[in-house]
Amino acid sequence: GEQDQLGRSKRFPPFEWPNLAAAASVFTSRAVGTGGTLDCCHLVVHPLSADLPAGANELSHMRIGTITVNYNGLADTLEMLASLKAQVGAQTEVMVVDNGSRGDDTHVISETFKDITLVGSNENLGFAEGNNLAIRLALERDYDYVFLINNDTVLEPVCLARLIECAEANPKAGIIAPAMYRYPEKSAPWFTGSSIDWEGGAILHSFEDVLGTGVCEP
Repeated sequence: GEQDQLGRSKRFPPFEWPNLAAAASVFTSRAVGTGGTLDCCHLVVHPLSADLPAGANELSHMRIGTITVNYNGLADTLEMLASLKAQVGAQTEVMVVDNGSRGDDTHVISETFKDITLVGSNENLGFAEGNNLAIRLALERDYDYVFLINNDTVLEPVCLARLIECAEANPKAGIIAPAMYRYPEKSAPWFTGSSIDWEGGAILHSFEDVLGTGVCEP
């Protein structure tokens, strides 16, 4: 179905979400829908375990570039950025792409978070190309990992540290993502994993409640 630049505020059939660039697609493909039509909603990104990884000190040197796209979603973006700043066990450099927002989003974001990189566009380039603007910059900066996250997402404090731990333990994984739950209740799974049916050409999503399992699946 038709959707706006960030896939918000409109209803669409399940699994039409751009899965590998959905809220919190970093590192791997663990990002869920609930059956039926999907209402746009906030998501909370869970690391499956609230504890820091055992090797957090060794992982703290990793250079992570985080990318998000803002399009007339200032309140959501500010809340998401605050959750990024609250991460423990991992630090990240943040790039916010403003996709031609109509208000004073760029000014407020840059004044509130002075240490981020703001990438502006005079027009709405769409979700994919908006991310690509910052991905090109991330490649120039030669980060160890690039984390793509939707602006209407809130991260648990050890999310990035757990993602790095999982990525380092699975060097063959090209994409890694955390489990995602609805927000603010944090109890209903929105995405907890994907698998690919290579013969049928389908991406199959999991909706299993995995909180507290501490599982990192390649």
